Amino acid sequence: MPFLYPNFTRYLPQKSHYFLNAVVLYRCKMKEEIKLLLKYKNTKSMSSPEHKSLIWNLISKIKVGMLTTVNGDGENSLHARPMSLVQDVYDGTLFFFTSKSSGKVYEVTNDDQEVGITFSDPSEQVYVSLSGQAKLTQDKELISKYWSSGVAAWFPGGIDDKEVAILKVKIDKGEHWNADESKVVQLFEFVKAKLTDEVPKVGEHEKFTSS
Repeated sequence: MPFLYPNFTRYLPQKSHYFLNAVVLYRCKMKEEIKLLLKYKNTKSMSSPEHKSLIWNLISKIKVGMLTTVNGDGENSLHARPMSLVQDVYDGTLFFFTSKSSGKVYEVTNDDQEVGITFSDPSEQVYVSLSGQAKLTQDKELISKYWSSGVAAWFPGGIDDKEVAILKVKIDKGEHWNADESKVVQLFEFVKAKLTDEVPKVGEHEKFTSS
C-alpha cells in the first residue's frame, strides 16, 4: 500500500506506513464548519450566508460568551462578564437578555458602542472573537420572540418586568481559530513539520470584517 506522502516515507520504518495512511485518511474527513469555511473563502463579505453559518456552527455549541465593554470609570478600563445566547439562528446580530439597570447597560449608554464577545471550547479547540456595535432595546416583540423559562428565572416580575431588556450586538469583525484535527493527527502534523521544515497544518485561523 503506497504511502500518501511518498516523500515523507524515507523518515519512517515500513511498519508505520499503514498507521499513517489511516491518520491521513481520517484527516480528509472535514467537519461541517470546515466545509463551510472553504465555501466562505470564495465569497467577499462576512455577510454571506456561508460565513454566517460557519460562525453560528462554532458559537452555538458553546452558548455562553464573554462580553467585554469599556468601563465607565473614566480610565477606559475593560470589564467582561458571561452572557448566554438566546437565539436559534445567526444573521449578523447577537442578542442577550439583560437587566436595564445593570452595569453593562451604563457602559453602552451611547448608541453603537463597540463591544467584544469571545467564545471558547478548549475541549474542541474552538475559539471565536467577535466585535461590533451594541445597542439596548426593550422592544416587546423582540423580547417575546426570545423569552424562555431560563430567561424568566432572572426576572421575578416576568416578561412585563420593567427591567427586562435585550442587548443587540451587530457584528462587524472578528477572528476564529478551529483546530479541527484529533490529538493523534495533530501530533503527526507536528512530527512531519519537524522533519520536513513545513508549517504544521492543525486547523484554521481566519480574520473577517464587514468591508
